[in-house]
Amino acid sequence: MVVYGDKMGGCMSEKHYISYADIQIGQFVEREFVLHRQDILDFSKFIDDRYSFHVKSEAANLLGFPDIIGHGVHLLVFISKTIGEELPGFGTLYLSQEVEFFRPVQSETKLLVRITVLEKGSNRRIKLRTEIFDSLDNPCISGVGVVKAFK
Repeated sequence: MVVYGDKMGGCMSEKHYISYADIQIGQFVEREFVLHRQDILDFSKFIDDRYSFHVKSEAANLLGFPDIIGHGVHLLVFISKTIGEELPGFGTLYLSQEVEFFRPVQSETKLLVRITVLEKGSNRRIKLRTEIFDSLDNPCISGVGVVKAFK
């Protein structure tokens, strides 16, 4: 589900983007994701993480978690996907990202990604607040990213 915080709505297509000229400060988009156990295991395999609390329930239990938890950097993929598909959308180039991690995310957790436009700069650069919340509205990740809009 995608919720737009602007008056434009949004046409979902393969090459959806909002032009730099049409982007407004304060504009936002929200998108829901679920972090599935298999996604965590697949990401772990991709980065060759075989023994940590991300892949072994026993290791997670030693740290007080009931089961494996997602990698923090894996969660950043949901932010990148929302920026690249929604706001600004297709053709966006990521230039930088600052991030703080507030809490671990268990498998099967429903997440809400919120991207908010903070500033518009020169050369189609846009500063964005990037946030992820869990199903109880607790912040999991917060940061600021800078991107360059396609057009």
